[in-house]
Amino acid sequence: MSGVPRTELPSGWDWVPLDSLANVLVSTVDKKSHEGEAPVRLCNYTDVYYNDEITGDIDFMPATASFDQVSRFTVTAGDVPITKDSETSNDIGRPSFVPKTLPGIVYGYHLAIYRPLDTLTGPFIRYVFEASSTRGELELRTPGVTRVGLSRETLRNLRVPFPGPVVARAVADYLDHETAEIDALIVDLDQFGGLLAERHYAMATKLFASIDSETRPRPLGTMATFISGGTPDPAVERFWADADSDVAFRWVAISDMSGTDTVVDTAKSLTPMGLADRRLQVAPPGTVLFAMYASVGEVARLATQATFNQAIIGITPYPNVLDPTYLQRYLESARPELLAEVRSNTQANLNAHQVRHFVIPTPEFPIQQQIAADIEFSLATLRSAQADLTRAIALAKERRAALITAAVTGQIDVTAKHRPAAEQLEDDIKELT
Repeated sequence: MSGVPRTELPSGWDWVPLDSLANVLVSTVDKKSHEGEAPVRLCNYTDVYYNDEITGDIDFMPATASFDQVSRFTVTAGDVPITKDSETSNDIGRPSFVPKTLPGIVYGYHLAIYRPLDTLTGPFIRYVFEASSTRGELELRTPGVTRVGLSRETLRNLRVPFPGPVVARAVADYLDHETAEIDALIVDLDQFGGLLAERHYAMATKLFASIDSETRPRPLGTMATFISGGTPDPAVERFWADADSDVAFRWVAISDMSGTDTVVDTAKSLTPMGLADRRLQVAPPGTVLFAMYASVGEVARLATQATFNQAIIGITPYPNVLDPTYLQRYLESARPELLAEVRSNTQANLNAHQVRHFVIPTPEFPIQQQIAADIEFSLATLRSAQADLTRAIALAKERRAALITAAVTGQIDVTAKHRPAAEQLEDDIKELT
C-alpha cells in the first residue's frame, strides 16, 4: 500500500505491523442499557480523546454490556485505546494509555484498543500514535465523506517504527519526562495569560471605583437613545440579502458579538424590503450593543450601521454626555451586578426596562474619555501580551509533536544526555516574545 514516505530508521529498528505488537480489539458496546446484561460504566470516545491516561478519576457514564463484552473490553492495564471513527480525519487515532486495570469499566463503541503482547511496549505505542508520520498515514487511511473511520485491516496492518521492547520502553520513559516538562510549561503560559486578564479587569474595576463619590449615578435612559432589537431570525429569513449585495443592512445576532468587542461584519444582512417589512431601526456606528438573552450582559460596540435581532438592545449615547467606550467598558465590568438582576423562566434574561434603568456613575465627559483611554491602553497591552503567549503555546505544541516524532523513529538517542527540551524551548520562547 502507498502512504506517507517512511523515515529511515537506525540500526536495530524496523517498520512492523501493529498486530505484531498487540492484539487489536474493536469495541461493540453501545451506550444503551439492555435487560439481562451486566451493569458497567463506559469509557467513551471523549474520555479517550481528552485524556492522556484513562484512570478511575474520570466520570464514566453508566451502561450495560454482555458478559462476553465485559470479558473482552474491560479497561486493562497497558491498553492503548484510540478513537476509531469521527467526522474528520484529524480526530482519528487519538490515543490514551491505561496505567491500571479498572474492573467494571468497559470500552464503548467508536473505540479501538491495542492490547500489547509485551507490557513494555504499551507506552511506546501510545506515543507512536502522536507522531506526525502516523498522523499522516491515518489521514490517508480514513475514507469517508460525512464520517470517516479506520477499518479493521488498517488497525491491524498499520506499520509503525519499532526498536524492540527494551528500547521502546526507554523511548517512552524519555518522552514521559520531556513531554511532562513541556506540558507544564504550556500550563504555566496559559495561566499567565489568565493572570494578565485578571490584572486588566481589576485595573478597570479600580478605575470605575475611583470615580468621585460626589458624582451622581444616572439611569442609562437619561443619557442615551435606545433601539430595541427586531424579530427572531426565522421571521426575517425570506429577507436575507445576497452576500454580494451593495444595498443591505448588517444583521447582528448574539453570535456576531461573541469573542469580539467591536462588530465590524456580520454573518447575515437584511434587504431594505425586510427592514421596512419588520419596521426595524438602523443603529449608527458607536452604538453599544447589549445582550439581553442567551449570553446575558455580553457587550460589543458597532463599527458600522446595523440592525439586530430581539435578543439585543442598542444603546446610542448622547454626544458629549456619555462616552460610548466608557459605557461599553463599564457595562463589561458591571456584568456580575447586571446578572444579579436576571429573571429566569426557561432561560436567563433581562428586559429593555431593566437596562434603561440600570444606574451608572457618570463623571464629567472629559473624565469619562480619560478613563476610557486608560482602559483601552491597558487592553491593547493585554492583547499584545496574549498574542505573544498564543504564539509561544503554539510553538511549544509544535516542538512537543516534533520531539515525539523524532524519538519514536529513532532520531534521538534516548540513552545520551540531552539538554532538556523544555529548557531549550523556554529560550526559544523568550526570543519569540
